[in-house]
Amino acid sequence: KTRKEQERKRKEKEQRNRARLLLAATTTFALLSTVLGFAVFRINRLAKQSEAAETRATAQKLIVQSKQLQSEQPNLRSTASLVAIEAIKRLQAINDPSLAEAKNNLQRSTLQLPNKVYSSEDTANYALSPDNQHVVTVNYDGHVKLIDLVSQNTVFEIEHDTHENNVIANFVFSETGTYLVSLGKDYIHLIDTQSAKVVASFDAISTSTNALFSPDEQSLAIYQPDGKLEVVSTDTGDVLVSAMHDDNSSSVYPTFSQDSKYLRSTSQDGAIRLFDIEQGIVSVVHQGGKYGKASSFTGDSQYLIARSSSDEKKSSIDIVSTETKEIKRIEHEEGPHDIYTSEESPAVILRNNERAFSRLEPSTGETSFIFKDQTNSYEYIVSKNLKHLVIDSPDSDTISIVDLTNGETSGSIQKGGEPTLRITPNNRYLVANSEDSVSLYDLEENKLVNTLDQNKVRSLVISEDSNFLASHDSNGVVRLVNISTGEVIASVPHTGVSTLSFSQNSQYLATGGSDQTTKILESETGLVVSTVEQTSRYGYVNFSENGEYFSTQQYSDLRIYKTDRKEQNQKIFLDGFEGYGVISFN
Repeated sequence: KTRKEQERKRKEKEQRNRARLLLAATTTFALLSTVLGFAVFRINRLAKQSEAAETRATAQKLIVQSKQLQSEQPNLRSTASLVAIEAIKRLQAINDPSLAEAKNNLQRSTLQLPNKVYSSEDTANYALSPDNQHVVTVNYDGHVKLIDLVSQNTVFEIEHDTHENNVIANFVFSETGTYLVSLGKDYIHLIDTQSAKVVASFDAISTSTNALFSPDEQSLAIYQPDGKLEVVSTDTGDVLVSAMHDDNSSSVYPTFSQDSKYLRSTSQDGAIRLFDIEQGIVSVVHQGGKYGKASSFTGDSQYLIARSSSDEKKSSIDIVSTETKEIKRIEHEEGPHDIYTSEESPAVILRNNERAFSRLEPSTGETSFIFKDQTNSYEYIVSKNLKHLVIDSPDSDTISIVDLTNGETSGSIQKGGEPTLRITPNNRYLVANSEDSVSLYDLEENKLVNTLDQNKVRSLVISEDSNFLASHDSNGVVRLVNISTGEVIASVPHTGVSTLSFSQNSQYLATGGSDQTTKILESETGLVVSTVEQTSRYGYVNFSENGEYFSTQQYSDLRIYKTDRKEQNQKIFLDGFEGYGVISFN
């Protein structure tokens, strides 16, 4: 019993000793772990500080290089921007205080991104060719230059006499850019831009002379302030047909038919002349009255429709066959008519003083009633395809849409104030701009697409392809909108906008503001692809036909830029990067 008691006490003592040893070992391990963890923390902290310092040093190098590229190599501004962006990324990763400076440097590097292809500080007037091949300029000494935009070489030069009011010369290109007319106070030069030669020259009596090319570019109409109008061949310069108007030619307005075979002109005494270019015949087909006159070719060029009024209550419509010159006269008691014709069809629609719309069949001279507006309307818009009529009446709080194919009201839009109404070039949508909103209405589907709130719209433009509209409001915001969906693509701050226009191919939007900058936006994305400094708050922006170039002019300072920057690839060496690469600024 004693031995068992002694054995029990011995085992308890051994257990206590093992517990003490385990506690000591655990305490020692914990202490060692804490010391080791602190050491690792210190090492990592020192490493991060070293890495941050290295990152900061590299970023500062990139900022310096970006500034050098901007000042020393302006043609590498796109590269300078990318270098500044890389610096910003690195500084953001370490939350460095100098991040603001890097961002400011990026703004400076992107200020003049487009590739300038031409500039002149002595430009009195200029024009870009529709084929994007040439720019023609005249300086205040009367020196005219035709410049190839690709090679930047001068391919043709002529001289014009100077003029006391600084209007040296005006320019008109044909639709394809094949021909150019230079209109000075001394001579009128018809130039073939492809061969860079003068086809013919004609005496001029003033810089107020105007010119108009036929749709097929085979004829050119020249009309001068003394009432003389000549149609010449663009191939030979020979005069095909001419006429002398009896009155001041400031009111002579020529228009070619769609098939380019005929020309009509109106003059102040109400006479309307029909020029048969192939036969070289001029016919006075209508003698207008003192209460207004109007004339228009039908879309098939078979008829010329003319209207005039001898008093406030009577009017006549003359239907002239362009081939036979036969005239059918329709007398009306409802006062002067408005004539609506379409390039898409031979249809003709008339409106009289009683607000009645009717359809005219030119071949028979018969009219058929369509619709009569019973309101006190003061604004009508007829779509170019003659299918829709839009009515804005001050007596109504809605804008009415009438289907001209059946004379029925097909829809309406709520309005605010006095709206401005426009129909897109493709005849699909109505844009109604009031004081505080812009409404988009689908004329084919007879439904409202969207109503966009915008404070006091100052200006509004629609792209040629009818896909986009842009507006500028009193808050200094330019808004780019997809018309078919009503989606706002972009809202870009720009104060004091004086220029708002789309390129002819609808791919770009130009906006010029009082901050002395011009911004070029990509229509699809709303991205600002170029920002150009101007020398004054008021300037003009023009696009070439396909948007490949855009020009800015303030007074005599002309600059032409390449809009698309995708071709600006650069291969350079940069410190802070391994090796080198091709930077494609897209």
